Parts: sequence; C-alpha cells; structure tokens
Amino acid sequence: YPGTLNHHQGLDIAIEAMEELSRDFPKIELHIYGRGPSLPKLKEQASRLKLTEHVKFFDGILIDEVSTLMANADIGIVPKRAEGFGDQAYSTKIMEFMSQGLPVVLSRTRIDSLYFNDSVAAFFESGNSNDLARAVREILNNPAYRQLLSVQGYAYAQANSWEAMKNVYLDVVDRLTTTALPRQGTAKTQTTETGTR
Repeated sequence: YPGTLNHHQGLDIAIEAMEELSRDFPKIELHIYGRGPSLPKLKEQASRLKLTEHVKFFDGILIDEVSTLMANADIGIVPKRAEGFGDQAYSTKIMEFMSQGLPVVLSRTRIDSLYFNDSVAAFFESGNSNDLARAVREILNNPAYRQLLSVQGYAYAQANSWEAMKNVYLDVVDRLTTTALPRQGTAKTQTTETGTR
C-alpha cells in the first residue's frame, strides 16, 4: 500500500486482518509506504498485535518508483472506509495496481462499486477485517482465481487508460467549453416592452 496514511484509508483494518492471515501464512507481509497522521497509531497497533515481523512501514517514495514497487508485490490492497470521503472518492491506486497485473483486494465503497465488479477485483465488506482476510486468503489459496483477477484487472486498466479514454475526455471538455456563435447576418433582434433582446 503506497499513499497518505489517513483514517479513511482503513489501513488499521488491513493490519487487523494480518493478525489472522499471519497464522495461515507465516511469511506474509503487508508493506505500507507513506506518511500521514495515522502513522503513529498504525505502528502502535502493529506492535500491540505482535505483527512487527508481518507489517512493515517505509517512508514515502518518489512517484516514478511506485510502478516498480507495485510490480514487485503480490496483491494490491485498498481498504478504505465506506464512510464520508472514503465512500465517495475514487482511488487511483486501484488502476495503478491493475496496470501492473496485480490482483486487487478492494473495500466495497459506493464509488468503487460503480466502477468495478467482482470480475476484476476481490471485494470485501468495508470495515470488516475478517472479510478482508477472507478475500486475501482466497487469492493466495487459489492460483486460478489469482490469475483471473490479474488478467481481468489488467484488461480493465488498459481499456480505461488515458491512451484509450483521452479522446472521450477531450470531446466532453470541447462540448462543455465551445459556444457556437451565430453566423453573420442570421442574428435576429426581438423588441419587447422592456427593451431589446
């Protein structure tokens, strides 16, 4: 997970899920890259749950390094809360993970349910660490499912990439910003009781 560490990002839920997952997968690790107001609480939580061997914290990295970091991971996790900002804000991390061929474990938020479905991501109930652990376990235990999510997610990212969608976006901007001016000699003036319009 790379990004700003805020409460709405739900990383405490991912850490809680690691308590269960570490029993089933003794070598599993959750890598968290970034800084933010939640960092001290997240570190304290990992220590309290005796997960310091499984939850690793790293400083933020340069944006140019994110794709390499993601490409070397096994699963991308977006555990944000389905409340307030987290429920409404589209996370670009999802597409970044998919573009690197990673299977994505995704909290079922309102916004992400509009853009993604179960064929491209493994959803879990927002705020539910047991359900997050279930989703990760399914991916790790089922190579065919893991491969399916990787392939389908990658195809989704390609179909919705900037290269594929930029003309759609630019057409919308053109329609919203272009005002058709009347041709010379065709404008008519109407006179009303209150003046000319």
